Amino acid sequence: MIDVLVVFCPQQSAEMDDVKSLLSTLGEVQFHCALDGAEALKRLRRQASIHLIVVGTHLAADTSTPVDDHGWIAFCDAARTTARAPIVLMAPRLTGALLKECDRFSKLRPLDDRSELLATAQEFLRATASPVVHLDIRVTASDSGWSYTMQGMDDFEFRAADRLTVHRSAWMLWTGLHHTDEYWYLDFKRIGDSIRTCLCDENPRFKLDLDMASTRAVIRAANLGFLPSQAIVESQVTFLVSKTYYPLVLEAIFHPNRAEEPWLAYTRLGRRLLGSRSERGDLFHTGSGPLRALIVCADTHGFCDDPAVSGRTLKLKALTKIQDECKRIAARLSRIDPNTGRPWFSDANIRQLGKGGEPVSERALMEAMREGPWDLVHFAGHSYFRAPDREGDVGSGYLFVGKPGKPEAVKFSYVASFLRAARFVYLSSCESGSSSFAVEATANGIHSAIGYRWSVNDGTADLQARLFYRDLLRYRSVDMAFWNARRCMYRRYTHKQNIWASAMLVSPES
Repeated sequence: MIDVLVVFCPQQSAEMDDVKSLLSTLGEVQFHCALDGAEALKRLRRQASIHLIVVGTHLAADTSTPVDDHGWIAFCDAARTTARAPIVLMAPRLTGALLKECDRFSKLRPLDDRSELLATAQEFLRATASPVVHLDIRVTASDSGWSYTMQGMDDFEFRAADRLTVHRSAWMLWTGLHHTDEYWYLDFKRIGDSIRTCLCDENPRFKLDLDMASTRAVIRAANLGFLPSQAIVESQVTFLVSKTYYPLVLEAIFHPNRAEEPWLAYTRLGRRLLGSRSERGDLFHTGSGPLRALIVCADTHGFCDDPAVSGRTLKLKALTKIQDECKRIAARLSRIDPNTGRPWFSDANIRQLGKGGEPVSERALMEAMREGPWDLVHFAGHSYFRAPDREGDVGSGYLFVGKPGKPEAVKFSYVASFLRAARFVYLSSCESGSSSFAVEATANGIHSAIGYRWSVNDGTADLQARLFYRDLLRYRSVDMAFWNARRCMYRRYTHKQNIWASAMLVSPES
């Protein structure tokens, strides 16, 4: 939808009608009309997304003042403080004095020939608009059924919603397989193709709505003067899942129209846990900082024989990269923000456990937790997910601390209970994106958490963490930083390692 503000005095109402008739050929146009400067400014403030302003030279400042041959000047002066939309000035003739006045304003084009209006409008709209539209797609998997919504973002007008039919026999195949062998990508693609087939082929309305959004994007691009081939739909996909459906590898879905690639390779794709609430806002919605960060380098390894953890002996490998990972993160967080001249995390507000290889005990970990509230917590080390013994359970998650050769298991539910004030938690460890970790994190009000669905290599986990924190402070957005880091890892390790497929960003429903 293109929003156009048309401002002419009552005596030029016929010219206003001609302008609307000409510009209506642009396609989906919504006209906002005003007969004096004051009314036009009210409409401009009310409709923030005005794309183009067409104004006549003869204009009154308000209903109590007479029409002035130069009334447009006062209006344009005021309009420039409210909006940056381009302005087309329709004049009876282009005199030297008028052109000199027009030079005062940026993005203003005077015209005395009505036949040039359409081409000028297309030129302005092409320069200020984009052929890219944004579509928010949400797929809900709840115990009461499956459904979806699609909604255009910003100025892209599109809405769709419907129920989905997903049989149990289908989604039982989409469980969290441990893709650790060399053929893991084949399994990942099999699941992704199955999800795509179910949503699109077996629920044709979903695919039809996606295609309809693409068609609307093409029409919009053409209206703005772009070629149809330049129209792009950038999707943002969110899976809202209940605890029952959390283990499903829904992020594996392959694109409906580009079956050669998983959708997450070029789409912001995340998940939220239904029924959960966040006690605090997003990491950077706190003002200007500084924030507080806790970095835990749990550099332990060896054998864990605790039967409560797994029922078998676990061998934890030595991790060679986590010291570097934590050191780099601390240095990155304390950098000066060029916009404010201050760090988001001052050195005094960054607490490091395990620095220099010092062992982290359970007692030291819990004492550090009590020193909160912490805005950001980064844990690098080993973790383990014990699968549930019965349906409906979420299993148990454990973090490992302790001296090298003597690992100690700490239940994550216990740790999470001390993190109710945390805004963001990054678990750089194996299986830390599994259901028990996610459920405990969101149940304790943590706004967002990153973990890994399967086992990961500590070298690539270090690289992903570096990429993430680089963009976290650059964009001040957990979502953006996570998406950029995963896209980089996908390009580098597409069929080689599963880290980009394993990484998960989880947040509460609201």
